[in-house]
Amino acid sequence: MVYESETNNQVLADFSLPYLCCSKKDPVFLALPESRICQNDAPVAITILPLDGQVKAFVNGTQIPAVTQSGGQNFFDPSLVNATYFGQAITFTVNDDAVEAQLMVYAQPSVSVTTGNIAYGTDTSDPDATVDFHVTVPNNSTGLTYTFNFGDGTPPLSLTALPSNGIVQHKYNLVAGQEDVFNPTLTVTNGNGCSKTVAVAPVKIKGQMTVVCLNGMRVVIQYRDGIDPGHTCNDASFNLKGNGILIQGATPYNDPKGIIKGNIHLSNTLQSQDAKNYPSGVTTGYSRYNEIAITQTEAQQIALLSPDGFVKFSLECALGYCHTGVAFTQIFLANAPTPIYSGYPNGNFLEINPCTGVTR
Repeated sequence: MVYESETNNQVLADFSLPYLCCSKKDPVFLALPESRICQNDAPVAITILPLDGQVKAFVNGTQIPAVTQSGGQNFFDPSLVNATYFGQAITFTVNDDAVEAQLMVYAQPSVSVTTGNIAYGTDTSDPDATVDFHVTVPNNSTGLTYTFNFGDGTPPLSLTALPSNGIVQHKYNLVAGQEDVFNPTLTVTNGNGCSKTVAVAPVKIKGQMTVVCLNGMRVVIQYRDGIDPGHTCNDASFNLKGNGILIQGATPYNDPKGIIKGNIHLSNTLQSQDAKNYPSGVTTGYSRYNEIAITQTEAQQIALLSPDGFVKFSLECALGYCHTGVAFTQIFLANAPTPIYSGYPNGNFLEINPCTGVTR
């Protein structure tokens, strides 16, 4: 400043130099919760200073439209990143000033899975079924891990490689004659930690072993003299039925004279209805033994009428009137030495699951 004198301080001139042009800008800052995300991840929030700053994203100097705003908050949306930029460093600016934070977006793995063949065992005591799952991935997919959840409560199955045919098998534990629905899923994860979970179409399978268990099943009905309640009767001839179907068995009883009725004979009076069907090794006495082995055709017919796996076996009078005592009954799976049922059915009527031996 120039003034006249110390006694007369009138200002004659005021000189100044501008300095606003050369001052530092407000500092900028950007932070992200992750440095690696996958293309299908949810948008991530971006923290910036100043709060009202403008954020831009770039790959190799090319701006990409992956920054969005909602409610005054900036977000990075990986789904907006072009696939050509996967695995490349994404840089940011705030108010056109570069910041240190960087981000990489990785591709989600691709996979499809369908169900194929359903195979049932041949063991008549096993109602379980094995299901084939066909897995398809792109030819260039490497370093994948596969985790199956089969939807039946068993532990997940994790694989680092698929079988050469792409088929993964799983055995489902079933109840014979009972239909179950399972909802399996497959999760595939790549080396970058990106994963994809696909839901397999529901698997609806039925423990079909009702047919297999019935096929060749031996039903033994007898009177054991000295063990079972007293039984001396001429009119103890019955027809064995399963779900109302007459069971003739593999070797139907044939009376050449056409006198003896039915296929189960407990008559032991040596009269007209006495088939003299003694137990093995016995030639006299009151004991009587009947065994019928169910044929495959009969098994199929009976099983069709067993939607829940239970079969209703009954002894029905083959004459105009019959002995009313309850017969001692045993049921064996084909060639099995131990019966799945042994007892006196109520009123000669028995409802049983032929594969499990459960009665009701």
